[in-house]
Amino acid sequence: MNSFATKSLTSFKYALEANYYVSLAVSVAAATLSFTTTNQAFFELNSDLYGPLSNNIKIMMIYIVLAELSMFAYCFMKQSYKELTAAGLFLILLSGALEFYGRVNQIPIDHTYRLFFLYAGLSHIAYGLLSFLPVKQEHDDQHVEESR
Repeated sequence: MNSFATKSLTSFKYALEANYYVSLAVSVAAATLSFTTTNQAFFELNSDLYGPLSNNIKIMMIYIVLAELSMFAYCFMKQSYKELTAAGLFLILLSGALEFYGRVNQIPIDHTYRLFFLYAGLSHIAYGLLSFLPVKQEHDDQHVEESR
């Protein structure tokens, strides 16, 4: 593979990795701010409209973030991020489940939840798929051994 293609692929991998970390940070910030502030920085949680159901959505966000952080810690220790692909699919499906929750309870769900879960899900899937690509170091080590 030529040098330009290798550098482009490496840059693309770093961009996907950075995007995953940003999505993880946004998830933590969104969950934390939904509990700690009343200005609703990420999602509209009108307590008059939602009533006690708004706490259900807030608690769901905390559980999701705790699951994401646990999965990140597991993948980090394992040094393999393949599991994030399935987690990303789950996050995308969760946006549909939240819509269903809103219909069953007859409350409108803020549309930013769908965008949030779509972004987080696609970020997880993209970063998880990177683990399925061959590692460049192994190829370089084989090339060095062949030249000896």
